[in-house]
Amino acid sequence: MPPTRALLPVLLMVLNTALPAVASADDALPLCYGYGCRVDTRFAVSTSQQAEVAQLFAHVATPDDERRAVSQAIGLLERIAGEQTPIRDDKGGNFNDGTSPGRRDCVDHSTTNAEWLLWLRDKGWLRLHTPAGKTWRAPWIVDLHYTAVMTDTSGRQWAVDSWFFDNGHDAAVVPLDVWMKGYSPS
Repeated sequence: MPPTRALLPVLLMVLNTALPAVASADDALPLCYGYGCRVDTRFAVSTSQQAEVAQLFAHVATPDDERRAVSQAIGLLERIAGEQTPIRDDKGGNFNDGTSPGRRDCVDHSTTNAEWLLWLRDKGWLRLHTPAGKTWRAPWIVDLHYTAVMTDTSGRQWAVDSWFFDNGHDAAVVPLDVWMKGYSPS
């Protein structure tokens, strides 16, 4: 056998241990950005990054605990996505992004967060809430705003809204009835 062929198994073993684990196609999460989901893509979540997300849910005992974990998980997933996409430059709200190609409006955030809640559920980490798609509000007619929604075991709905913050910040998770009245964390 030629010497290069004999080294192939060793080379594959070294590469296998030296490179970080990558996610399967099933663990490439959806992401949209560009205002109005003009760019629709996916990003990989490695097995070690999945373990970080899982750790956020490891000690969840109550719905309050799970909402805190969801808030942190959304921030973590944004940071992971920001390593692979231009959303790393997204700023809170709609007016601080400038011309960044990774800018995101509330349609981008709510669409993506609704998908990520489904992924958290499918992984078995979201157990005390059920993803419920997304909704919108317009409390002052011109203040149209969207959010992802989840429902707890008592039937109460919660807004999961990361639009208010720069990329990677924990999401706001507030009662949907409060959010509908024009909630803003500022």
